[in-house]
Amino acid sequence: MATSDEKSSVLHSFQKVLKYANLEPLYLLEPLTRASIEVTQETHHSQEKLECVSTLLTVVENLERQPPVSPREYDSQDVEGCANQRMPSQLQNIVTGVCIPNLKSVRPDESNLKVAEVELQLLHSVCALTMSCLRRSEDMHSLRDIIIMMGIKSVQAYCETVKLSDHDRDRNTELDDTLHIYTALELLNYFFESKNSEADWLKIQRVWTEKLFTEMLHVLRLSRDRTVCTRIVSVLLPRLLDHNPELLSERLELLWKQIATSSVANTNHHGNVFLLLCGLADYYFPSSGQSSADILDLKRNTIFWDVVQLGIIDSDALNRKRAMYLLKRVVDICSHGDIDVMSDCSEGDWPKFWWSSKDKGQLENKWQDFILLVETLEETQMHVFKPLMPRLSNLIQATYNRSAGFAYMHSSWLAVLFERTFKHDSKNTVVKWALLEFLTLDFTLCPLLKQGNSKFLHGAVMKTMNESTLYARIQSTDQTDGRGTLSSPVGHAVIGYFKSCVNALDTDIDKVDFINGLLVAMANLGGWGMVPMIYTSQALANIPTCKAWNWTSLKIVREMLTLGYKTLPNHLRGALSYYLVEGVLNLMNTSQVTLQQFAVIIGTLETLQRGSLMWVKLQNWLKANGHEFHRSSDSLSLSQTLHNDVVNCLSEKENDNYGGSIDVGYLATVILLCSDAHFSMDSPEKGVLDGSPDDYPTPLHMILQPMHSILCKLNSHAYLCSVKAHHTLQLLLALLREIHGSKQQTETFTDQSVMVIVNIIETSLEETLAYIMRKITMETNNLTDVIQLNVYVEIIDVLSELSQCGVFGEHTMYTLQRTLDKMSQISLDTLNTETTQDKSSECQIPKIIGMNCLYCVCSHYGRLRDKGGDIPSNITKNLTDIRLNQRFERPVGDMEVSKQDLGKLISLFEEKKWNCVFFLEHNYGSSWSVERCVALLGEALDVLSIVGGTAVLPLIDSMNMLIKRVINVQPSVCVECMNVTWSMVYDIRADSALFWQVIEKYTDMAFQDCILSSPPMTDIYKAVTDISRNIFELAEIKSGVLHILIEKYCEYLLSTTTDTTKDILNHVELLVEACIFGPIQRKDHRVIQEALSILTKNSDGKPASEMLQSMRKPDNHVRVLAITTLSLLIQRQPSNLPLLVKKLADSLLDKSVAVTAMRKQYQLNSMQHRIKQRIWQTMLILQPAFDQDASEYMLTEAMKSLQTDSQLSIKNLIEWFIALTLYKYPQFLHLIWDMFNNESQRKTVGVMTSLISIITILGPVIKCKQHQDSYLGQVITTMMSYTMAGNFTIRLYAQSALQKIWTYCDHMKLTHILDRYPGIKTCVNFLESSSHAGKLKERLLGNYLFFKFDPIQDYSIETIFHSLPYLCNVIDNELISPESFQSVVSGRQLSLPLFNARNELKTSQPGTWKIRGPMDYTITTGDTVDDDLMSGDVQKKITPWSETLLDEDVSSASNLRNRKRGQLILVTSLIDKLPNLGGICRTCEIFGVGQLVLASLKYAEHKDFQGLSVTAEKWIPLREVKASALKDYLLEVRKEGYTLIGVEQTANSHCLTQYQFTDKTLLLLGNEREGIPVELIQLLDMCVEIPQLGVIRSLNVHVSGALLVWEYTRQQLLKAT
Repeated sequence: MATSDEKSSVLHSFQKVLKYANLEPLYLLEPLTRASIEVTQETHHSQEKLECVSTLLTVVENLERQPPVSPREYDSQDVEGCANQRMPSQLQNIVTGVCIPNLKSVRPDESNLKVAEVELQLLHSVCALTMSCLRRSEDMHSLRDIIIMMGIKSVQAYCETVKLSDHDRDRNTELDDTLHIYTALELLNYFFESKNSEADWLKIQRVWTEKLFTEMLHVLRLSRDRTVCTRIVSVLLPRLLDHNPELLSERLELLWKQIATSSVANTNHHGNVFLLLCGLADYYFPSSGQSSADILDLKRNTIFWDVVQLGIIDSDALNRKRAMYLLKRVVDICSHGDIDVMSDCSEGDWPKFWWSSKDKGQLENKWQDFILLVETLEETQMHVFKPLMPRLSNLIQATYNRSAGFAYMHSSWLAVLFERTFKHDSKNTVVKWALLEFLTLDFTLCPLLKQGNSKFLHGAVMKTMNESTLYARIQSTDQTDGRGTLSSPVGHAVIGYFKSCVNALDTDIDKVDFINGLLVAMANLGGWGMVPMIYTSQALANIPTCKAWNWTSLKIVREMLTLGYKTLPNHLRGALSYYLVEGVLNLMNTSQVTLQQFAVIIGTLETLQRGSLMWVKLQNWLKANGHEFHRSSDSLSLSQTLHNDVVNCLSEKENDNYGGSIDVGYLATVILLCSDAHFSMDSPEKGVLDGSPDDYPTPLHMILQPMHSILCKLNSHAYLCSVKAHHTLQLLLALLREIHGSKQQTETFTDQSVMVIVNIIETSLEETLAYIMRKITMETNNLTDVIQLNVYVEIIDVLSELSQCGVFGEHTMYTLQRTLDKMSQISLDTLNTETTQDKSSECQIPKIIGMNCLYCVCSHYGRLRDKGGDIPSNITKNLTDIRLNQRFERPVGDMEVSKQDLGKLISLFEEKKWNCVFFLEHNYGSSWSVERCVALLGEALDVLSIVGGTAVLPLIDSMNMLIKRVINVQPSVCVECMNVTWSMVYDIRADSALFWQVIEKYTDMAFQDCILSSPPMTDIYKAVTDISRNIFELAEIKSGVLHILIEKYCEYLLSTTTDTTKDILNHVELLVEACIFGPIQRKDHRVIQEALSILTKNSDGKPASEMLQSMRKPDNHVRVLAITTLSLLIQRQPSNLPLLVKKLADSLLDKSVAVTAMRKQYQLNSMQHRIKQRIWQTMLILQPAFDQDASEYMLTEAMKSLQTDSQLSIKNLIEWFIALTLYKYPQFLHLIWDMFNNESQRKTVGVMTSLISIITILGPVIKCKQHQDSYLGQVITTMMSYTMAGNFTIRLYAQSALQKIWTYCDHMKLTHILDRYPGIKTCVNFLESSSHAGKLKERLLGNYLFFKFDPIQDYSIETIFHSLPYLCNVIDNELISPESFQSVVSGRQLSLPLFNARNELKTSQPGTWKIRGPMDYTITTGDTVDDDLMSGDVQKKITPWSETLLDEDVSSASNLRNRKRGQLILVTSLIDKLPNLGGICRTCEIFGVGQLVLASLKYAEHKDFQGLSVTAEKWIPLREVKASALKDYLLEVRKEGYTLIGVEQTANSHCLTQYQFTDKTLLLLGNEREGIPVELIQLLDMCVEIPQLGVIRSLNVHVSGALLVWEYTRQQLLKAT
């Protein structure tokens, strides 16, 4: 057998003979066939196979030539072997030995473009060879049938493979007689291209076409391979349809029904239906517009329009493009033809599409606007889309019903447009604008809600509403107070959206469906963002009353309350829960909901307290609707239902009335709610709980009778089930908790509900307490009993607290006191017992009992001492004798417990223990020795490492008290406590529920007065500094942390004015950092804070407001505390205030220098800008406290800062500070005049404009008339010299200053000054009358500083922190309203007024240079819309439908590479700069160049190339020709008929404008520097040059190539027309 090299040499020899010898191909056929068969069998290289097949194809196609004389180099036997009589068998050998094996082996895999190109060439060559052989022999019918059957079977096998799952598909192996699907389709295509017209072949074709058509249907219905489906639709189907014209209508309808309708049902498989409709558009939508009567007219088919709408909003760009092609084609057909179209619809509905020749003009305009908007949404450039936004209003109006007939457009098209817009990449611009436009639609006019768009309303709209970034608020101006008010346009629209939708619906059924759809949509979306949840919760509560929600809906609400809101902070979770429950009250259909189900919803309100606003709201709702609840029996009253629930609750079994296992909390809540609602009615006998028997005084007595009955015999009933007893005590505890939760509402302790419960307790108290004490002393023997012990202890503790509030009578209080005495003795006996190291359960469980009893006693007497009561002496003796060094150890023996249970027991034990330690230390700690305190601190540190949760709170409280005892003796212990505890605090920072409780306790401990007063350089001082730094770092990422520390420190500072033992200068760095604190939040965090602020504002007077009161203050509250403290200190004038002020000023100046060193140039609202602004705001607060020496120093520093700070707000603050200082100490005015005379300063525009501003605002406020006259005269003289300054800005400032001073003098009748400068009046009059000068002045300076600002009268907190930053366009979260300070001041006197006494600044507006956002969302009143935006020309980078390539598939590189291109070849082998090559490649792809030649194909893979080509290399044929091989390549191409053109300036070059290109043209571009070498110029047919008019005699090679390619393309286009 021949080797591969031998085979290749044989093939090469045959090719050479064919090329250069005049031989008859028939003589070569047999030897060439043998060699080709061997190559096919032995080699796997596609390129070698391609050479074989190509050679054979050339021979077979030339068999019809007359045979010449045989060559001498072949012997007679070989010539006889190629005789004509043997040709059929030779052709059959070619088909069976070469064609069929190659057809089976070829794999046109597009994952590798190089391999794919060779494989595709091989495939085409093999198919062509097969058809050539079959056409040239009449004895090949059976073989032809086999090949056709092989192709069809391959398609069938492909369909079966598509049906398999991915796992089964991997296991499936192809059959031996099947082909790859690409190969099968290409082979079948070649059969249809056959020119054989014999009758039998035509008959065979008819036999197979029906079978083939059926298989094509299966492929289109099942396959998602775009290449396969594209080939079928673009090539095979048209030929099948044209082959049997009599079946055309039937087959078109079958295609539509099988493919299109199934794709509508399968929303994930739309691609094939658009491919089908576009590929067969000439059949379904003839361009004449007049379909044949027997062909399906899809224009009138509603399903077709559903498909088009689905395609427009498809995530696949190709599907969107094809859907728009269909729409544009139909609209074009309708607009150019005199036809009427009406899509089918049921009676009373609106057609999805209609067209009337009578309304042709209006319809065409509406649809063109729609098409323009949708296609422009494919663009990402805002400048393209923004001009089209006003056209949306036209489309909205097009959906309004007309009196003369249907609306121009069905509202579903508007939904499609909105949904497509919601998917745009520009979320903060386009999507935000679209959502705002949609939410504010007038749904009474726009029938979106009434025309079956629920999928859009509950899908795309709700999904878009869940985008948190869309809720960013904007700053607007309230003209009534001049302040910038903050609002979220989208958030505000969302709150009103649900309500407007419900109000627009006509029937209750429609309203119920819409509301339920909203709830289901919210649940199906999964996790809602915090910000959308804030607004949607308010929106649900805002829906008008409608009986829509049943128990199924309430279960969704419960899931949202328990799971959806679970991750929110406590205060926000509570507030939003209240809003959601308000929605439940408005929307619940009580006739389909039981009381127990309603109780489940109420029970999820973790923070619901009796007497709160939410409680009152629920109570009032029950009064009006409680009788409407669904009941198991109509004869049962509400009170009887609750009575039965109590019976079930106290039973030994569990029931499902309350959503699973009994939750006594739910039951207790609903009982008290119903009872309060009943007793609050004017006529309780006809209240909510009506229908109770006369045997009970009130319905509540009857409801609680089962509990009361058990309590009365709780201890004496020998056979009472312990489970029932425990359930009874649980219910009692739940009721007590409800009463205890409202202890701040003292009036509720005398209401009737409480009195009933008190009566039940008092009549059963002795039995209850006796049972509890029995359980504690005798029956607590195992861990289960220990867990129940917590219930018993809490009952006694709550009863004790309520008794101290006067709820119970004297007998009850006496009974409780006796119980507490017993518990005191129990704790003494158990805790003082010597246990050595015994860890048995018999020794460990009594410890728990004793500590629980001690905790109960300490809690009782602690509250008593807080109210001024005295602790009895016997209790005092017991408490002081108790040993507190007890530790709970893990029980051994039979009481082995899990680590989790052990951890809980230890935490509970230690929590109660350290509560007791705190009480004892607080009341008796003065007698404790230092050693005992140190020992307790050491023990506390040990315990801190093993307990968690709320158990650490009493630990920190105890450490707080103990540190005071040992700080002067053992400071190192105190430092250790501070550091170890801080590590614990930092570790739990993610647990928001616990963290805030712990950080407050820790701050009280680590920053108490005795620690803050520690002298500098001590360990305590250093520890405080380190911990403060750690807290500041944590505050950068966790908002609200620093508030607690600064509030504590400010209290310390203010106390120094009355306590001389405290040093006011200690830890001043805390105050400095607080004054400039304020991290730049991430955008999502900032949106959350903004939403919370708006929520707080909207919740005033509503139940949610109670929860939001505990919300953490914003970050700027830290500055509010610090600034308020500074102002109070300045007002109080402590003795060491000058030292404090100087230290603060020096630190602030150091901060300013550090910021300047970090970055001299900084942007508006950058971190550097904000810090500098805060520094000078603080300086303005300190300014009244500076003495003369300090003022002179600060004046010098402020003038230095003018040279480095350019931001407007900072310049204005510094200018104001200098003006105030000069006003206070006018003797320093010479410093200003010296700067005017300083030559170096006169060249600095920023400094000069600031100096002009200072002297201008200072002039009118000088009090001394003599000084003022002199000053004004000097100002006028100075300004006159600058009004003609060379710099425009300085000149404008000087003219404005001169105008203001002159106007002031004229107003004050200062004639002696006016007369001194008579010529100025003319200049001022000109400035006032010149509109151009006025506009420039207002644009540059704004309208507040020169004309409305008074540095003395406007000297207030409001101006410093709100008005001035707002007027300087500072971002809104830097603005601090005076109301924020007012809440902290609490009536105390500040050094500055809070509010401005004047209104001038309140009515001022920011300067016109305000940096605007990327786009405005609304057109404000008075603005007009340019007509060009509505009807004029706009950018549209969209190809018209008639020019769209229907067979273009962006996922198929081969289709695009092989699509029809020009014959121009561009050779760039001499170019070596990759960016130039990338740009040339892009130009070639755009203008359809036939081939681009590169020196190396690897160039196309480089990032520098692809940066300019933007993927053009994927869609254009590339060829590699080295520069060294150019000569041979040019000669080869010339033989193919190409004209070789060089782009070069030569002696004989032709001008480009005068040269006519031939169709077959090769353009050779030269090197960037050397151009085209001389040896190559000699090979060219012509050189052309580009005419030039400039001095430079060369163009960039990329530009030159683009000009030549365009000129060639232009000439070809002219030829075509």
